[in-house]
Amino acid sequence: MKLHVLTTPEEHAHGVIGRASLEADELYFFHNIGGESYFHMRGVPFDLDIAFLDADFALLAVVRLEAEFGLAPTPPGTIHAVEAPAGYFARQRLTAGSSWSALAEQVHKQRP
Repeated sequence: MKLHVLTTPEEHAHGVIGRASLEADELYFFHNIGGESYFHMRGVPFDLDIAFLDADFALLAVVRLEAEFGLAPTPPGTIHAVEAPAGYFARQRLTAGSSWSALAEQVHKQRP
C-alpha cells in the first residue's frame, strides 16, 4: 500500500488534483475532515472510489466518483476519507461496516 496522509487544509483542498492516474495500491488519506464536507472531481481526469470512515476506521460508505464531474457529501459521523483507484475497495472486500485496522496502523506510522 502506497499511502499519502493529508493533514492540512491545503493538502485536503489539493488531494489528487493534477494527477493523471493512481497506481493500483495508491491511497490518499484525508485526516480529520469532519463536518459537512464535499469531495469533488474537478481537475481529476480519472474515476476513483472514496471511502468515508469514522474515528475507529470503520467504513461508513464507499462511493464511486466520475472523472471531472463526481461529487460526494460526507456522511454523518465521517472523520476520515480515503481516495483510491476505482474498484480498489471491492478488490479488497471493504464495504460499509468493514473495519480497516491495516489502514489505521499505516496512518499511525506516518503521522508525526
